[in-house]
Amino acid sequence: MWGRLTVTARLGAFSKLALRAGSHHHHHHHQLPLLNIKAALRRGAPATCSTLARGDSESVLSLLCCRSSSSSSSSCSRRCCYHSSSLVPGAAAKERAVFSHGGANIHSYYDSDCPGGLGLGGGRRGGGGRGGGGIISDSSRRSMATSRTSPFLDPEVVKFIENFQTLMLKEALQEGTDRKNKVLEFQQPEDLTNLLDLEIRKEPESRDRMLEHCSRVVRYSAKTGHPRFFNQLYSGLEVYSLAGSWLTDSLNTNIHTYECAPVFVVMEKYVMGKLCETVGFPRGQGEGIFCPGGSFSNIMAVHLARYRNNPDVSSKGLWDMPKVRLYTSEGGHYSLKKSSMFLGIGTDHVIGIPTDDGGRLRPEALDSQMAKDKAEGYTPLIVMATSGTTVLGAYDPLNAVADVCKKHGVWMHVDCAWGGGVLFSDKYRHLMAGVERADSVAWNLHKMCHVTIQASALMVRENGLLQKANGVSAEYLFQPEKPYDTSYDIGDRSVQCGRRVDALKVWMTMKGLGDRGMCDYVERAFDNAQHLTKELSSREGFRLVLPEFECTNVSFWYIPPCLRGQEETPDWWRKVGKVAPIVKKGMMMEGSMMIAYQPLTCKNLVNFFRVIVINSLSDFSDMEFIVDEIERLGKGITLEELA
Repeated sequence: MWGRLTVTARLGAFSKLALRAGSHHHHHHHQLPLLNIKAALRRGAPATCSTLARGDSESVLSLLCCRSSSSSSSSCSRRCCYHSSSLVPGAAAKERAVFSHGGANIHSYYDSDCPGGLGLGGGRRGGGGRGGGGIISDSSRRSMATSRTSPFLDPEVVKFIENFQTLMLKEALQEGTDRKNKVLEFQQPEDLTNLLDLEIRKEPESRDRMLEHCSRVVRYSAKTGHPRFFNQLYSGLEVYSLAGSWLTDSLNTNIHTYECAPVFVVMEKYVMGKLCETVGFPRGQGEGIFCPGGSFSNIMAVHLARYRNNPDVSSKGLWDMPKVRLYTSEGGHYSLKKSSMFLGIGTDHVIGIPTDDGGRLRPEALDSQMAKDKAEGYTPLIVMATSGTTVLGAYDPLNAVADVCKKHGVWMHVDCAWGGGVLFSDKYRHLMAGVERADSVAWNLHKMCHVTIQASALMVRENGLLQKANGVSAEYLFQPEKPYDTSYDIGDRSVQCGRRVDALKVWMTMKGLGDRGMCDYVERAFDNAQHLTKELSSREGFRLVLPEFECTNVSFWYIPPCLRGQEETPDWWRKVGKVAPIVKKGMMMEGSMMIAYQPLTCKNLVNFFRVIVINSLSDFSDMEFIVDEIERLGKGITLEELA
């Protein structure tokens, strides 16, 4: 990991790059020397037209009001207006200034004959105000919504962005990932609503007040980048990915046509090719898109499987569809049921297949269930195998599942939304042996691979299937006469029209870390999880749900002293099931860490803790802290509390 100072420097430079990219105008004329607004305001020094026109590349000039009374076009007017022809060949009414504000070039145009001076941030006649001699425009005191030029040319807006960057870096990224600070400053919903001052009023809020609001957002948010946030299947912040998210939002485009998103279209094409290669699809096979979440990726997989089974469904609908069945393990993700609801199949046709003691789908049970369903007139449509189940972290035996799917002619989809990161590791890749035989794969890179939320990839073995199943060729978007290869207009591959760019942050993460860095993240998480498992096994009062875990989900019960040494009757287990919620409440109120708990009804298991080990900042000391903290919070629980 970078040291804090290095990260600060990198993030600061990046935000200024994004600002420059967002406000840069390309014009073919000479560029003025860089003018440092901040220094100018600080010094209050005048700049003459002769110094501006000199073009001294080694000078850092301050542009302030020149208080000369001369109004000659070749000398300073009252507000630093100078002759356009001396600086911008061919220009008549407009002149161009290029400011360097903290390293970001800010371009502005203003009227050369305007006594109002510089038009930074918009406003008529330059908006510099009357009789002040400063360069801050009137528009900086008005709502940005009424600005007539880019707000990013306004020094006050630039100042706001710099202050916001400082707040975000200090409070969210540095303090939010510091072990000395809370993971969460918990408030009840009604109290939080009042603390946030959510009311939107008629008049705009000041920028200072907006910064205060942002600070409160950070203060009361769960710090998912904190090394002691173990609550969900995502944790941690990767610097390159964060930078990619900022740049994506700064460019603010839709990845549907090449003309609107040329860089991102070719980037997504490359990234999907890289991921298909990582999955192991044969060379020349495989394509994909980023989806708005893993659940949507799974819905898309069912949609594609149904189209492949009966292409007429796109035009004729469900009327001529056979009765179909969908299969996943009893520990598979609930999104398959969501898919059946969304696509008109119905949850009654989603079949949960029994699992072994480790939570893995039993292929022989899948085979017999399909045979039974076919005998009853159903058409098996899709099997969703799982690599890294949500609770136990189990990896289904993919080769055996693929054999069953091949036997029955059924689409095989692999949901590796959580556990797919092992594909980057030679040490753990064997857990997903057989994934290359899948028809489709859903992989959330915002989980084990540390990309910022969300980055949900859907890879499909059959080239062109996404277009066939989803394309409607909207003529206002997809004209065949465009001056480029229109196969790069990829919007019709998805059911969405508007689709967020997720490729950049994924590419930046993988490019910046390389295959080796991606592997290191994954293997470090497994090392931590194994250390936690050993700690739990050796401490009195802790009991593992499984003797060993395939993924970095570590599940266990805490047995407080008041329950130890008793007969383990159903009533005893009922009381054990009440321990985790009590301990969780304590850690939430104190903000010391965040860990989830849940029952597992399909295995008749009462509430137990589930620690998700993934954050690259976490180390062995954090694993030991988990055990110590749960014991501290739970050892005083009484039988009365568990009654």
